[in-house]
Formats: sequence, structure tokens, C-alpha cells
Amino acid sequence: MKEETMPAEVHPASTKETAFDCPHCGAYTSQQWYQLFSRRNPEDEKLPLLPNQDALDELERDSRYKPEAKEGIIDWMKNVIGGLVFLNEEENAPYCKHHVYNLFLSKCYNCGKLAVWVHDSLLFPAKRFGANPNGDLPKEIIADYEEARSIVSLSPRGASALLRLSIQKLCKHLGGTGKNLDDDIAALVSSELSQFSGLR
Repeated sequence: MKEETMPAEVHPASTKETAFDCPHCGAYTSQQWYQLFSRRNPEDEKLPLLPNQDALDELERDSRYKPEAKEGIIDWMKNVIGGLVFLNEEENAPYCKHHVYNLFLSKCYNCGKLAVWVHDSLLFPAKRFGANPNGDLPKEIIADYEEARSIVSLSPRGASALLRLSIQKLCKHLGGTGKNLDDDIAALVSSELSQFSGLR
């Protein structure tokens, strides 16, 4: 007789909680909340400071600076170029007195990544719907599945296409050809694999 397994309890991300399923790594863990403050750009910096890959490459090649002297700048540039939300946690960082209301950050204790909230709505990363992926899946399939979960509210058809691709890759992983999904599923149903999956 097949043993029934209870589904994992879901703890949705929420501004009313100090622990929830991290929208980045999925772990149920504690979250540290942050208020935000602002500083108006000075006259000589009228636009946001957004370095590009060319500037990073140039800095890495620049031999005028010792590696340890530019390590922090390089890390900062990589985070900005990668589109990450991160904190300046230097003790001597300038104090900014302008409180930004209705904009919050939560930081995951497990992965250390930040989530961005506007009022009580998760803005970044995109909210994921559906069950967490099985940890036994190949990483490539998990990536496709997670992308589908993150875009389903914006593009249901795009999410469906990614889920179909995930199934196709899974069939190939289980011995199918990966060319014709219908044929691969039919082959799996008729194989001994079906007795373990309850397909028969």
C-alpha cells in the first residue's frame, strides 16, 4: 500500500509576520524587517549611479589600486549591475533623515537576500504561486519551474509554456527522448515506473 505523505505547511510571506517562507530560497525562517530612509542626490549627481559591465571590467584591470583597496567597490558594482537589492551596513555610513514611508525590506535569515515591499504587497522578487519544487529534480528543471511560478500572475500562457518544458525535460531525465512529449508520457505510463507513481 502506498504511504500517504502530508503536504508541507505553507507560510506565505506577509508584512504581519516575522517568519515566513522566503520568497527567494523558500525556507521557512525568521525575517528581519527594515525601514528605509532617503538622501537627495547632490547637484553633481543628478542621475542614479548605475555602473555598467564596462566600468566594472575597467576597474578590475586597473593596476593603480591594490586588490584589497578595490574589493569592496567591485562587490558593490557587481551587486548593482546584477540588479540586486542590498544594504550598506558600514558603521560610518552617512545618516539619512528622510524617512521613506510605505516602502520596506525584509531580510531572510537563511539566505540573507532582501525582499522589497510596497505597503503590504511583495514587489521583489516576484511572488511565486503553487507548491515548492521537489528537491530531487535536476537544477535546470527547478529553475524553469520556479520561473513559471514567478510569472503565472503576469503571463499564464508563458508559465504554461515553461511548465510544459519542465515536464518535457523531466521525461527525458527519466529515459524519454525529449522530442515528443505525448510519446514520452505514453512510454512512462506503460513502463514499470507507473506502478510507483500510481498511474496504473
